[in-house]
Amino acid sequence: MFDTLPDQFPPTHEVRLNALMVVCSLIFIVGCVGPLSVDRMIEKAWRLIESGRVEQISEDSWSVVGDHGTYTVARDYKGKVTCNCPGFRSKKKCSHSAAVIILTKLKR
Repeated sequence: MFDTLPDQFPPTHEVRLNALMVVCSLIFIVGCVGPLSVDRMIEKAWRLIESGRVEQISEDSWSVVGDHGTYTVARDYKGKVTCNCPGFRSKKKCSHSAAVIILTKLKR
């Protein structure tokens, strides 16, 4: 259904670890959350990627089918990623945006 999975799928342990480090760095730059929250968000992001629920719809936007709806993740000209889900609106981070960050880093 979606064609956005990286060529190297499923990702190797090294690729997954590198992506995890990138996501953790970005999360802590925009605001610290508890370690359990970070773990849960990253695991949800990987589940979204592995189940093919992230689709790139333009150069800088993705459709992500989450557990409670379909959301749009967008990247601005500075590279900042935003999502229109309720969680991102209140906390400025979510598994949908983390999934897009991971996918874009894996494709480089």
